[in-house]
Amino acid sequence: MVPVADPIAAARRLTEIRMNSTTFEFIRAHELYNVEGQLRAYASPDGVSFPFGARNVKAKWRPITEAERPRYHTIEVRLADGTYRLYGLTALHIAAKDLPRWLWATFEHVDNPTLPDNEGWQLRSRDGYACRQAPSDCNRAPAGIGLEGTVWQYYRLRGTVTQYLDARGKPERLANSELEAGMQGSSSCITCHSRAAIGVTGGQVERLAIFDSTRDPGTPADPLMRRGFIGEPQAAWFQPIPGQNDPHFRPLDFVWSMIKAQHKSP
Repeated sequence: MVPVADPIAAARRLTEIRMNSTTFEFIRAHELYNVEGQLRAYASPDGVSFPFGARNVKAKWRPITEAERPRYHTIEVRLADGTYRLYGLTALHIAAKDLPRWLWATFEHVDNPTLPDNEGWQLRSRDGYACRQAPSDCNRAPAGIGLEGTVWQYYRLRGTVTQYLDARGKPERLANSELEAGMQGSSSCITCHSRAAIGVTGGQVERLAIFDSTRDPGTPADPLMRRGFIGEPQAAWFQPIPGQNDPHFRPLDFVWSMIKAQHKSP
């Protein structure tokens, strides 16, 4: 690692996370933007449950050339030296509280698999809307809804998830080659976000890990491993500490961004 004068200019990708007003107002009303507010929710019988209509989006952007502009949804970013750089949207996660466990959808630009630093689509796309008369990975934009002639005709729905397991009891997987690079085979939006939680041990706030760093028995854990959690949440993740009645961890209703909360006072 070396210091950089302009981190944005040095980045090959930019990641953006946003929420809608329903999500924002719930966080503000319950003071979940700081640790103390989350600890009150931890001690409350109701815990954290966002209202229906809450939305969270996560986007990935990469620098593009002016010639590529017609194929991308774009933004221009002002760098530290006053110049501007053109970025194109390459990936988009959408999480919507339309169901108790949210609706999870991910989209990618059709050119992503051909980018020199992209690992390609390692899971089949599942788009039953655009691919009604073909396999679900037909890789077409949906017709008849106004996408023709716009930049959105170059984006593809990779799939949606609403439950932990499919009809055969197998863990659901859904991956975005830009946002889950290096771990597509073990990517499950719904399982990963189920681990967004807060816990207290010995008076200290704890969080569940985002990545599974465990190894086979007898081998040490690897904290740098990018492997996700799939399948149904495990009871052991939230088990109470022996001698205590409260759960060791309590979920934050699938919203990972709240783990960035700080204490009100240092």
